Amino acid sequence: MTMRRKDSDGTEPLDDPASEAIAQFFAAPRQFRKFDSAKALAENLGVSRMTVYRRAEDADVVRRMEWLLRKSMRSGDLIACRVARHCWGTSQRSACW
Repeated sequence: MTMRRKDSDGTEPLDDPASEAIAQFFAAPRQFRKFDSAKALAENLGVSRMTVYRRAEDADVVRRMEWLLRKSMRSGDLIACRVARHCWGTSQRSACW
């Protein structure tokens, strides 16, 4: 299990590679995940499926997942703004939608 990091705000990768992999797995959209299921991730890590779910409830892992989710949401918002700006600047808006 991971050591408690009191000063961590989730911006730094977790010290334990397995916990970091779990955080990245649950924070990623399904279509971008490296593994199809938590069971496949567990098999790759050499732990049980329930261990993956238990580690996902760890405070440090949750904090890291939240940060990764916020980061990806901001990236998505920026992409959406660029697309919208591009589409509103063209005379053929139907090509964008």
